[in-house]
Amino acid sequence: MTKTVTQSAKLIARCDEGGLHFRGSAFGDLECERCVLSLRPSPRSVFEGCTFGSISAHECTIWFPAFRSCVFRDVRADFLACYGASFVECVFEGVLNGINFGFTPHALATTRDVASQIYAENRKMDESGAFAIDVRSALLANVAFDGEDIVPRVIFRPGQCLIYRSSGLHAKLRQLIESVPDQGLRMGLLPPVDPKQSVHLVTLDAGGAGERVPELRRLVEQLGVEVLEEPLCELPA
Repeated sequence: MTKTVTQSAKLIARCDEGGLHFRGSAFGDLECERCVLSLRPSPRSVFEGCTFGSISAHECTIWFPAFRSCVFRDVRADFLACYGASFVECVFEGVLNGINFGFTPHALATTRDVASQIYAENRKMDESGAFAIDVRSALLANVAFDGEDIVPRVIFRPGQCLIYRSSGLHAKLRQLIESVPDQGLRMGLLPPVDPKQSVHLVTLDAGGAGERVPELRRLVEQLGVEVLEEPLCELPA
C-alpha cells in the first residue's frame, strides 16, 4: 500500500492484528488512545519509507511492527514500550517524549518462544542497515534505551547522550545516583534496568544534564566507568 495519507484523526481502542504494509505513506496529527499496533508476531505490520508527524499515544501498546527508513516528527506518549518493534535506519525529529526503545522483546508480556523469534528477526533486520535510530534532530524529553544490544545502533549528537561502559555498571551508577542530590546530574546517572549490563546509553536532554558532561564524566570515572561521548556506530555519509 503506497501514498496513503492519514491526518487529523482521533483513534480510540483500535487494534491492528498485524499484516499491514505501507510504503511511502504519511501519517499526521493522530491522537491515539488505547490502540494496539501489530499485535501478532506473524504476519507483522511493516512500514517502509513512511513519515509520522504529530503523533500522541495514550495507554497504547506497540507489539511487533517493523519500520524501515521512516521519519518520526514530534511523538508524545506515556512511556510507550517499543521493545518488540524493529527500526532500521529510522530518523526522529522534533520532540520525542515518553518512549522506551530496546531490542528486548522478553520485556513484553509474551512467551519465551515468541520473544526469541522476534529478537532473532529484529537483529537480522537491524544488521541489514547502517544504524537503527538517529535522534540527532530530536529533543529527547523522556526517552530511554533499554539493553546493551541497542547501544551501538543509535546515532546521537554530542551532549545529547552518553555511553557508559564498565563491569558492575548497574551497581556503580546506583551508588552514584543515591549519593548525588543534584537532580540535573541524577538524570545523567540513571542505571540500566539489567544488573548484568556492561554498556549503557543515557540521554541528557532532560534536566539540563547535557550541559554538565564534564561533571558526569568526573563522577563516573572515579568509579572506573569508561565514558564515550560519540556513537559506537558509524555516522552515515
